[in-house]
Amino acid sequence: ALHKGIIGVGNTGNRQHFYLRAGNGGDGCSGPRVVMVGADDGATDKWWCSTTTLNSGVWYHAAATYDGALRQLKIYVNGGLERTVT
Repeated sequence: ALHKGIIGVGNTGNRQHFYLRAGNGGDGCSGPRVVMVGADDGATDKWWCSTTTLNSGVWYHAAATYDGALRQLKIYVNGGLERTVT
């Protein structure tokens, strides 16, 4: 699988991470190139994917938000909500 990081933050000492990347499958995502959001709470590594297929040579705006009170993750591509995960 080909993955290109967009942004990532975390602590490698306790495996707590958050990643936003472009990828073409793997980590629970299948199909063509998509925006992938991953989180690791120190025990479990989980990935969620957008529905938009990313094409080479085209610029995209990718964003993800997390609401801790609602425990809700949202993935956006080009300003449109692609996925909500609770």
